[in-house]
Amino acid sequence: MIRIILISIIFASLSVNAYAQEKLLPRELASPVKQAQKFYDKGEYAAVIRVLSGYNGEDHPVRHLLMGHAESQLSHWAEAVREYEKALELDEEYRPAGLALAQVYVNMDKLDNALKVAGKFINPEKAAAGEVVFYAQVAYQNRDTRLCGRIVRSALLRFPSDDRIRKLDLALLMEEEEWGEARKAAMALLEKKPIDSALWRQLSYVTRSKDDGKTDLAAIEAAWLANPGDRDLRKQFFASQLSAGHYATVISESQKLLASEKGKAIPLDIETMALLVRAADGASDEGLLKKFVSLVPSAKRTREMQICVARSALRNGDVKGARKALCALIEKGKADGSAYLWAGSLAEGERDYAEAEADYAHAAKLDGSAARNATLYLARLYWNTKRPEEARNLLGSYLRSYPDDVTAWAMDKVFKAQ
Repeated sequence: MIRIILISIIFASLSVNAYAQEKLLPRELASPVKQAQKFYDKGEYAAVIRVLSGYNGEDHPVRHLLMGHAESQLSHWAEAVREYEKALELDEEYRPAGLALAQVYVNMDKLDNALKVAGKFINPEKAAAGEVVFYAQVAYQNRDTRLCGRIVRSALLRFPSDDRIRKLDLALLMEEEEWGEARKAAMALLEKKPIDSALWRQLSYVTRSKDDGKTDLAAIEAAWLANPGDRDLRKQFFASQLSAGHYATVISESQKLLASEKGKAIPLDIETMALLVRAADGASDEGLLKKFVSLVPSAKRTREMQICVARSALRNGDVKGARKALCALIEKGKADGSAYLWAGSLAEGERDYAEAEADYAHAAKLDGSAARNATLYLARLYWNTKRPEEARNLLGSYLRSYPDDVTAWAMDKVFKAQ
């Protein structure tokens, strides 16, 4: 399962005015701190570091706290860690430095460290809602779902209307595969915020899992409509509609999309274009399929697109067009055994025996059922082109590898009878 909770930055307000009031500053440090605070408020973080690093008097945790904040704003994470740790060396219970240190560890993707520090400085029974959410999110992202669950259960009692807690609860229910309760939790959140596309996406996942894999098409559509600019949601919507056989819906929505202001960018999204080609192929709309494929540069056309083009050509009785599409696939190195087998079969049907032999031989070297079939097709080709010894040798070798193949034994019987 994709883990959908992102850790929020809850210590973005990094002024130290209130912190300085908590702890009496040495007289000689008060002026540098005041000056550094002015620089900080103006966004001149390098000046903060310059002023405070030049101080040589009696030390104080506030000095390192403010320097750590300045380093954080400059994304100097290692330097920020060093300053916060110095603040904690001077006062191991100095909570502002501990909270800031936990956040920096999150920014560094050191979740083990972040969880350890957060656990020391955040008491879920007493801390503010934002701090509790942060602690729970770090636990969740660190895959400590038991700790996260304990924090969330406590938080639900203290902050029953906090949607951040409710979303964490939903995530945990999904982790535990409690689909019924997860659906209730998702619906409750959507009642408050019906345009939250992430929630609709979760609801579709929950519903699909609850209903043995049947995708909730309405939930996915609602997710996309709530955030039509989300490319991933758009692709999920198209894919779910295709799986349900709703080709007309995909075609209709895609034409609206292509006609919109953002339509010019759609052909650059190859995954989306592949879905549109599939829809046109499924609907047997040859003109639209040709149009969709033409929007994609030939070098970027996928294997699936070329297969759809080949199928379309055959539906129109254009064998040469189908062969051309498969040949393009082969030339790009994107053909699998079934594509080679299909290309060989079309070539054989047009009496292009040299090309058919080459395609069958290539397919036979690959893995899977297509390779086995290609070997039999090649043996048949040898026989039909008056090369009986090669046909019998190839079939004999095949039967030694696959002695239970009934079709091969039937061919062997024919070969021996003539």
